[in-house]
Amino acid sequence: MEVSRRSNFLRLGLLLFLPLWLAHCSTAQNSEQRLSVEAFATKLEALPQTQLIDIRTPAEFAAGHLPGAVNIDYFASDFAAQVAKLDPGRPVMIYCATGNRSGRALGQFQAFAQVYEMRQGFNMWAAQGLPVVKK
Repeated sequence: MEVSRRSNFLRLGLLLFLPLWLAHCSTAQNSEQRLSVEAFATKLEALPQTQLIDIRTPAEFAAGHLPGAVNIDYFASDFAAQVAKLDPGRPVMIYCATGNRSGRALGQFQAFAQVYEMRQGFNMWAAQGLPVVKK
């Protein structure tokens, strides 16, 4: 009886610990991918072959975007198909207005070895006076 009780206790401990451990691993990976505006600018400069993707709407993109960015609308029905057309051998850097959409979109870029996301978004980039292109 005592062995069965210990066994159940160990199983319960594993059931409680495993999700926490997996969440930690996921967070650690995301923290390396999710960069501040300053770190994003530095990384962008250090990786000249980067595919810079603005995932905001075309109207947001036209109002202002980072130099060299390509617009792939996160809300478009063909978002995944457009992402699949990118070169998986080159780094990808993504951003949106505030970091919300780009944070959610990270999972769409799992095929890429190097993916970085600007967690504070374009609005913070522009507020800091960093270069912006307007159409």
